[in-house]
Amino acid sequence: MEHSEAHNWIDPYDGNATNHTIVAGGSHLQSQARELGYGDANLLCTGGMVVHPAYYQRTASPVKPLDRIERRSVREQLDSKLPTAVMFFGGFGPPQMEAIAEQLLHQFELNLVLLVGKNDALKAKFEAKIAAGLPQWTRSPVLVDGFIPPSTLIDYIGAASCVIGKPGPGVVSEAAVLGVPFVTEHNERTMDQEVCVVDFVRKEKIGVIVRSLTEPFPPDLFSQLEDCRRHIAGVSNNAVFDVRAL
Repeated sequence: MEHSEAHNWIDPYDGNATNHTIVAGGSHLQSQARELGYGDANLLCTGGMVVHPAYYQRTASPVKPLDRIERRSVREQLDSKLPTAVMFFGGFGPPQMEAIAEQLLHQFELNLVLLVGKNDALKAKFEAKIAAGLPQWTRSPVLVDGFIPPSTLIDYIGAASCVIGKPGPGVVSEAAVLGVPFVTEHNERTMDQEVCVVDFVRKEKIGVIVRSLTEPFPPDLFSQLEDCRRHIAGVSNNAVFDVRAL
């Protein structure tokens, strides 16, 4: 979402290249690309990041059928009367997911989906809490999953009231395409290249920014998220279809 010293996303334009074209998903990136030498003929302007087309279809799988996991559908495992939070921090869930989960379960009655990626130890820890019948972990559905295929991730996010995680440009864009608000934090630990994502979420009003995910959430969190959904409806990202021109 931004070219910066922290992460140089844009290579300077190479006039000797046969075809050096850049896809820039936002007005700020487009301005930065022009500053680095890209002319209009070498700049494809889109309305956001490229997101896999399966996120637009919801029912189509971006992986081969053999890669699908046989399971009950996500919605069948949830209480339809409760809001659903999906916590996702990428391919290896960090330890602080436990503190965030404890805070959510203490404050709200909700469906909670914990996607821990390849962190098998954390997955086992969560499953042990549920198996032990701890009241906070069993009064409403808590689902724990590990490293999953993209099709399953789409199912989880599509069933969510919100996604909670680090402010990565990819997952924020994917959630927005599915019409789901994003909840993240902004503090001294936020990486420089993630600040622009926080700014995007705040500017477009497509999520809720808190100081720390391990601290108490706003009591009206899910009411705020309903407002975010209305703003998401006004955000159009068809970048994956725009790049067909290349």
